[in-house]
Amino acid sequence: MHVWIMTTYHVKNIWAAAGVCCVLILSGVLSGCFPTEKRNTADLETEILSGSQELAGEKPVTRLREIPETVSEESEEVSIQARVDIGNREAVLEPFTAVKKPFQFDDIVKILPEEETFTLNTENPDPLLDIYQGSSGGSLTIQDGRIYYISGRSSDKSYNVLIGSPMQLDDRQIVNEAFVSDSIPGLDKQQVIQQAGQWMETIGIQGLGEPQVAALDYATLQEEYEKIAGDLPKGGETPFEPEDEGYYLLFRSEEDGIPYLAQDYFLQDKVYCFGSVVEMIVTKNGLQYFMASGMYDRQEESEPAEELYDFRKILSRIRTKYKDVMLEEPVVIDRIELIYAPDVISDSPQIYELSPCWAVYARSSSQSPGCDLFFYYSAITGEELGIE
Repeated sequence: MHVWIMTTYHVKNIWAAAGVCCVLILSGVLSGCFPTEKRNTADLETEILSGSQELAGEKPVTRLREIPETVSEESEEVSIQARVDIGNREAVLEPFTAVKKPFQFDDIVKILPEEETFTLNTENPDPLLDIYQGSSGGSLTIQDGRIYYISGRSSDKSYNVLIGSPMQLDDRQIVNEAFVSDSIPGLDKQQVIQQAGQWMETIGIQGLGEPQVAALDYATLQEEYEKIAGDLPKGGETPFEPEDEGYYLLFRSEEDGIPYLAQDYFLQDKVYCFGSVVEMIVTKNGLQYFMASGMYDRQEESEPAEELYDFRKILSRIRTKYKDVMLEEPVVIDRIELIYAPDVISDSPQIYELSPCWAVYARSSSQSPGCDLFFYYSAITGEELGIE
């Protein structure tokens, strides 16, 4: 059964990464992003190491440890009130090539509930996709770089609707407005996280960061289900039961603490790409939902980038991006994140190059409920990337 998530950006299939939105967390805003007063080297070094929110003088900012944690600038076209997320300020940034990771059916079924067996759909016309039907109504889809599984028990549940409305998921973080419980009685969260790590080892997925976790308790599942039950297709969904409560886990692929692009996207004039995320729902009955998307096998490395493109110039490009566009009010930049973004450098065979870039998450107006604009700049060359 196909299940869909409504988001503030667009509607997406649940076995793609969940939709797009932003956490609007503004901490320690810069007072004058680039002050011009001169400071001696010792004072500047102390401020950088202590996480200062200021940058001194006009010196180019080309190292991660020099970049502030927040930036604040205003112009007629753009309002930058952004948190700058850098997963590891000591990271060694180096582009590398990769291919989509192949997965094996025999490995995947080892992590699925034992009571459900799977039969290959031999009438599937897509040679790049293996589709399996579960004996109790579940389904499993495998292709290079991607796995989707939903159990028979959960295939007619409305987890996706509840996760996509009161608890929004944007593949980067969880904006949780409903599920406030920290844990599920009788289901230890840390054991579930540890088990999830072991499952990933079994099927060959490596390089995941620490997961974000939300507890899907039965009382809230039931309460939220009742709010939307009248709008669900008749006969297509069933109410939750106590054994349906569990944990939702959201992982991102990382390279030396720097995450990969998590949002599904198009490369201009090229191909559609899946964002690099792993999602799970785990209950006392085991793994109920699993989606691994945008998984790569790393190939060759390039030389590490000794210096980055001047971060000041990145901000300047952000400020001027909409200078020739008629706007009713400034575009609002909420967040800037350092990530690895893939580009296709060969079609046959398909080979990707992943390189560090700045992802800019924006709202088209102050009234936008979440991020609806995304643009990207190479952290090494400063070039705006053709990602849509």
